[in-house]
Amino acid sequence: MTIDKLTTWSAISLGLGFFFHAFSISIIIAAILSMIGFVGVLSMFVWVIRDAGFDIEDELEEWE
Repeated sequence: MTIDKLTTWSAISLGLGFFFHAFSISIIIAAILSMIGFVGVLSMFVWVIRDAGFDIEDELEEWE
């Protein structure tokens, strides 16, 4: 899964979750969709941080 798809599905899940919750359609479905979206957003942050390429060991070697 690419980050574009992850972002899209996270936004859709969060949006539908909030929509279901706002109109009291189904609180259980709203909670599930919101959790899927929230996990997707967290995964996106982890993906971005991992791809940033920051490695503390390389930084320490440069200082020595």
